[in-house]
Amino acid sequence: MRLFASMRSFACASFLCARYKSLSFVNLQQQNEEQAVKLSRKIVSNVDKSGLSLRLYQYQTCPYCCKVRAVLDYFGFSYEVVEVNPVTRSQINFTDYKKVPIVRTPCYDHPLIESSLIISIL
Repeated sequence: MRLFASMRSFACASFLCARYKSLSFVNLQQQNEEQAVKLSRKIVSNVDKSGLSLRLYQYQTCPYCCKVRAVLDYFGFSYEVVEVNPVTRSQINFTDYKKVPIVRTPCYDHPLIESSLIISIL
């Protein structure tokens, strides 16, 4: 089971990095927005060999966010957590989609949305 998960995460990392290399531009505004976001905490796993830099935008009490966190922890991914303000949602201004959870990685220009989609991709 762990071997299959490692192979799947390696395939996802390869796809995302290949997609990143195919981009011929750098979105400076997006980079500035990411730097302005205040991280709530960083989860570091010693078994993470994927090399992915994942950032999870969430509400602490959201059941869908809990589901994504549980999968990330179960498979041993390292990730950063950003608590989204439920009123202003200023932390997720980079997308028109205003629901959480959202997972971003620098290797891919579009955020991963919907908990089931995030889990199936990871």
